[in-house]
Amino acid sequence: MAQPRPALRLVPTPPPAVPSRAPLHRSLGTLLLERDQISPQDLFHARALQRRQDVPLWHILRARRMVAPAALQAAREAIHNTSTVAAEDLHPCADSIALIGAARCLKLGLLPVRDLDHTLWLATDRAEAMERTRRHLPEALADLPMVLADEDALQNVLAVHEVAALTHQAETRVRAEESCRTWQSRFPLFKIAAGLGIATALFATAPVLTFATLVLIALVTLLANIALKIAAGVIALRKDADCYGSHGLTI
Repeated sequence: MAQPRPALRLVPTPPPAVPSRAPLHRSLGTLLLERDQISPQDLFHARALQRRQDVPLWHILRARRMVAPAALQAAREAIHNTSTVAAEDLHPCADSIALIGAARCLKLGLLPVRDLDHTLWLATDRAEAMERTRRHLPEALADLPMVLADEDALQNVLAVHEVAALTHQAETRVRAEESCRTWQSRFPLFKIAAGLGIATALFATAPVLTFATLVLIALVTLLANIALKIAAGVIALRKDADCYGSHGLTI
């Protein structure tokens, strides 16, 4: 099998105890055991947690600090036959991001980047799901080689370089008629000014009557609110009574 061409500047990792060109089908846990980076007891515990939490094994190992971070990353590189890109060397390819969509890149946890030779790579921290992710990519990008990168760094780069696209998508996520984006056009300032003017005129011509009317409206609203709360409480008590009664219990 041909050796992978070097990508960008790599994060330093300690020399592995076994050759780094491990078979791609070898599991991460098995490789860490062979490199004497984890005990069988810790690996058994980590796999039990993985089944319970349904997350990649390396998440458990990193969160529980069962394996040194550098050794864990080196094992991941060997398993996936790739290398790790430093955060400062993530140079996004705007054209490729536009093909995928900035928001979709965030959702898939990947970033198209170029190295010094202008070769395109897919940087991701979700290598275990990469084969499934490739099915959702444009055909022109689906077969690009993969490199590992910290997901926080990927998100930061996307946020900096694609801020306009992400902001626009966030602002238009809710339909205009259901949002407040067009509030000013629906309620022009002159309507607000007219309302304030009418209220001022009423206070000036009949202050007592206007004040009494506002107090009455406030009292009616308060009483209606109290009535609704009482009704909700009665309904809740009846449901509890029905529940106890169905089990042959008394309150």
